[in-house]
Amino acid sequence: MGCFDSFKVGENNKLNLPVPKDEYQTKDLGKNLILYQIGDDGVIKPTECNAWQGEFYLDEDEALEFKSGHYNGIIVLYGDLADGTWKEYMLVIENSKIVYIWDHGETLYTDSPDSEQRYRDLVNAHLGL
Repeated sequence: MGCFDSFKVGENNKLNLPVPKDEYQTKDLGKNLILYQIGDDGVIKPTECNAWQGEFYLDEDEALEFKSGHYNGIIVLYGDLADGTWKEYMLVIENSKIVYIWDHGETLYTDSPDSEQRYRDLVNAHLGL
C-alpha cells in the first residue's frame, strides 16, 4: 500500500459532504501522510503529519499552499462512509477553499450556481473529457 494524505470533515459541514467512517484519503497531493481538516465552511488546513520527520513535511509543497490560503487545484477524495459504502468525490479548490464537489456526474456542492458550469468544465478537463 502506498502513501497518501488524509482529510477529516465535520458533521456540521455546509458542503453536503458525507462524513466518512474514518477519514477520506487522496494520492493527489504530496503523499506525505498529512492530515487535513475540512472546515464547516470548506476551508482546508493541514493539521498534523504522521510521517517520520512530520513537521518537515508540514512546511513543504501543498501543505504550505493550504496554510497560506493559496492552494488551487482539483483533488479526488475517496473512502468508506459509515454504512460501508465506498465513495469518491472530486473537489475543485480555489484559495484553499472547496468551491465545487462532483460526485460521478452530479453536483454535490457549489459555492456559486453562476460558476457551476465553469467548475464542471474544470472537472471534465481534469478527466480528459
